[in-house]
Amino acid sequence: MDDLPLGDVLPFEHALLDYLEHSTDILKTIRETENFTPDTEAALDEAVEAFRETYVTKAGKPLVVKKSSTRKPVPVEQEKIIAKADKPAHDPTKHPMAGEKK
Repeated sequence: MDDLPLGDVLPFEHALLDYLEHSTDILKTIRETENFTPDTEAALDEAVEAFRETYVTKAGKPLVVKKSSTRKPVPVEQEKIIAKADKPAHDPTKHPMAGEKK
């Protein structure tokens, strides 16, 4: 947690506890069993890391910056649209129904 700015410690703590209470069963399990097993510890570690990836500091910056993919983009063949010049453009005034009275 060394990357957490000091001014974000309390908001982070409150938000993390809210996340654990409403998005996981970890706190419920600890309360009901009164045990902190290795499985519970592993689940807590995963939940904390998942929360850290979504947390935004007071400065508006993500706590965890995901690294972009280092793969090079694959070239994609593009389609070409070619207009045919041998047909005249449509003229709405020369419509067979144009000029008819009802």
